[in-house]
Amino acid sequence: MSFNIKDPLFGFSGEPGIIRKFDKNSGRVVVDNKKEDVNHELRHGYVKGMTPEQKHDFNTFMDQLKTVENIDEQVQLLQKKVSELTSDINPNSSILLGYYKSELSHLMHTSNYIPRYYKIDPTKVP
Repeated sequence: MSFNIKDPLFGFSGEPGIIRKFDKNSGRVVVDNKKEDVNHELRHGYVKGMTPEQKHDFNTFMDQLKTVENIDEQVQLLQKKVSELTSDINPNSSILLGYYKSELSHLMHTSNYIPRYYKIDPTKVP
């Protein structure tokens, strides 16, 4: 099993925690179970598989997104972020891309957002 710092981890009783330290040689994991820290780190879901820098970027962007009250603007911001990461050739951005696509899908489904205009290449119209 692979671990990253700040990944969620559930204990035997089912309580969530955050990985603070991981020693690859001994296999020891230090887990923080403080409720305030867990709620702060996992405020945008149980995101796993990112480096601490990627997780910080993701949480910062999602915090900014939650301050926007208009659903149309939120969807546009997420679509812009997805298109930026789609054109990025960095292989590490694929993890972030998947989470942003999931957030976009979740936002559209939970708010019953239906796009009014579709951008289709004229050469691909049936």
